[in-house]
Amino acid sequence: MSTSFSLSKRRTSAKVYASQSLCSDNTSKRPRSTILDHHFNRRADIIVPTQLYEEKLKRSPLFDGTKCATEWNYYHCTTSLASFLRTEFLNEYIKKNNCIVLSLTKIDSENVYCIYDGKLLLSLQKEFYEQAGLEGRKSSFSSHRYNIEYNLRSPNLMPGKKGFDRLVQSCSNTFLREPVQFLINIFSTTAATCPLAPLPDFLHATAYPYSFDLLSLGSVYVPTLDPLRSAHIMAQSLTKGSKVDILSYQKDVEIEGISHLFEWACMLSLESPRIQQGDDIHPLMSSYQVLVDDPEEQPRVDQMTIIRLEGLITSKVLHQIFSELLSSLPASKWAVMSVFGFEDAPVSWKSEEHSFLLSGENGYTLLMKPFDGETNRGILMFEFVGSNDTHS
Repeated sequence: MSTSFSLSKRRTSAKVYASQSLCSDNTSKRPRSTILDHHFNRRADIIVPTQLYEEKLKRSPLFDGTKCATEWNYYHCTTSLASFLRTEFLNEYIKKNNCIVLSLTKIDSENVYCIYDGKLLLSLQKEFYEQAGLEGRKSSFSSHRYNIEYNLRSPNLMPGKKGFDRLVQSCSNTFLREPVQFLINIFSTTAATCPLAPLPDFLHATAYPYSFDLLSLGSVYVPTLDPLRSAHIMAQSLTKGSKVDILSYQKDVEIEGISHLFEWACMLSLESPRIQQGDDIHPLMSSYQVLVDDPEEQPRVDQMTIIRLEGLITSKVLHQIFSELLSSLPASKWAVMSVFGFEDAPVSWKSEEHSFLLSGENGYTLLMKPFDGETNRGILMFEFVGSNDTHS
């Protein structure tokens, strides 16, 4: 069962899409497709009660830093775009295996290049697009920007073919030949793990492990994790009004509860003192309170642990983390997984165009709730993007 709706109030504002799913095992499709389709990830926060981390997750190489130190790596290099079209790289890392490549340039004011799922995408300013001599399409967000896309796995795109030779010529004889800083991550399309493979020497790439941090939060207030149940309880307290009015009220309360859970999850990643026991900020500065069913009762308190990864993180690694986290959670426990994308990436999910303007945020938060009954674990999923993003 799944429902989804937007928490955004205006079209021009940043967008948050909320989905609710029930899953009886770790094969649910929707959270997995969201994870695997989001290509360029710079940070992941896995937030769990400290007791759960100490008793279960601490012994896993996925959550104790072992994988970051030994297997999960990415590269940094300064090279021209033509390097990725050389036969050695094209055959080994794009056609045979997989890679993600992202230029460290600003999408608002510079040209941005990336490779994902075998596709090469050039996001170019208008004057540079005209110099490149390649066919593309106008950006959805600016008349002064164009996108050019090539499927590098297509049998029609190989040395000797007209389209490929034209691309190589443009990358060798125009502004595209200028060296640019790139982040690269390469991985097998079939192996269960994501081992580091050596890149060709002509790239002069330097390997870096994912950054791993283990953070502790003090006594944190935990809100009601079932907004649907809370809305039903509050609707039952109404003694007047038609059935339609009561159902409408119940829906509004449910959406408010879901919005509050998203805000609370964001505050966890920010390590905000607003959700910690003992916070004594003046009400004029912040009126935030953790939401519970009964305002007369204090919310429960938990010690929290944040497992934080940073780098060019592949969706395959995040899928692996999600699967093990879900299978390790006892029925009565919960966890939060928040993933943040690169603000200057030209795509967010799949091939959805992404730009910056006022906000370049793109990412998602998964709230894995305790079991509902005996077999179903509820998952709340929030996908958040800035106003300049075609994902919906």
